[in-house]
Amino acid sequence: MKQVLFKLKRRVVLFKETAQMILNQAEFSEVKPWLDLLSAEMGTDFAAEWKLQKLPRNSEQIWLTVRHFLKKEILRIGSALQVMCKENRPQDIRDEDVFIFAELCSELGHLAVYLQSPEVDEKLTDVAEGWISLLVPPRGRVRFSKEALSILFASIMEFKGMGCVELQKHNYNPLN
Repeated sequence: MKQVLFKLKRRVVLFKETAQMILNQAEFSEVKPWLDLLSAEMGTDFAAEWKLQKLPRNSEQIWLTVRHFLKKEILRIGSALQVMCKENRPQDIRDEDVFIFAELCSELGHLAVYLQSPEVDEKLTDVAEGWISLLVPPRGRVRFSKEALSILFASIMEFKGMGCVELQKHNYNPLN
């Protein structure tokens, strides 16, 4: 699980950094190193596909194309995380998995702000709720360290602050 979560996190970080630079109307030379990593990761020449050589002149038009792609990818990642959640049991998950998932939540939350998509927000809410239920059963022993759960809780709160997740009263508060 750790390797899959790392791969997803790496991809989301590349998406987030690329999105941020396009939105900030960065020069192509600034975006290119990130695009090279993203292209190698996904096997697509994004600089050519998105016509990013025209940055920063056409950044608004380019953003529409990139945003559409990122939205589809984040929905796909959300679905993959939901499948992982269903295929795992709490006893199979270690603290390091919780740490990586928490970092992934944080990165997804930042990217969701850029995308401003109710569909993405809803998918990420479903992902977070599923994982909270998996990691912190309503009536069961929590198998993770307080440190791991504190970091997870902070990441979910960061999600919430960005409008993605509404915490429920029954969710675990590791600070208690």
